[in-house]
Amino acid sequence: MEEDKVQLDNIRMEYVAIRDEIILLMNEQNTHITNLYIMSITILGLGYTLQNSTLFLLLYLIILPFQVLVNNKEYMMVRCGVYIRNYIESEIKELKWEQRIHKVDRAFNQQYKFKLGKFEIENRICDYGAFIFSCVALCSYIVYNVQIKNNVVIFLTEFSKWGIVISFIATIVAYKLCYKGSNYDYLSDTFESIMDGENL
Repeated sequence: MEEDKVQLDNIRMEYVAIRDEIILLMNEQNTHITNLYIMSITILGLGYTLQNSTLFLLLYLIILPFQVLVNNKEYMMVRCGVYIRNYIESEIKELKWEQRIHKVDRAFNQQYKFKLGKFEIENRICDYGAFIFSCVALCSYIVYNVQIKNNVVIFLTEFSKWGIVISFIATIVAYKLCYKGSNYDYLSDTFESIMDGENL
């Protein structure tokens, strides 16, 4: 009996430690997202003010690393959440945070958040910020480096073609990173199957 109580106390301590880690990861992720938005807006503003299209290319050096950091925090949070749900909440029946919070979030998103049809605008802007800024940078770079005269496309410099190719590839990478980082259900299922496969 005493041994069971000690084991439950240990599980509760582990639960508190992991919840604290999740809160820390959420704060770090929010900081990365805020920095991504502030720096992207600043660089775009400088590019327009100085009429320097090279700044639009440099924006990708901000966008992609920050999105990788955001994704990394998301992966770590999901991993912690799956561990709590599968290995702690199953042992202590009164602990149900991870099992309930995602149902509550889904219901909240359905009932409250702004949507156009089934498209959840608020969530997509948060989840796909890096991709949105990448598209703005790509379009801005094209506007500053391409002219059309007599139905002929003219690149203002020799590097303009390569700049557009680089921007296009970086925009696709940004989309893929945003997609991978925002797909919670897939991440959760993946971590769950890995943990089940390892018989932890």
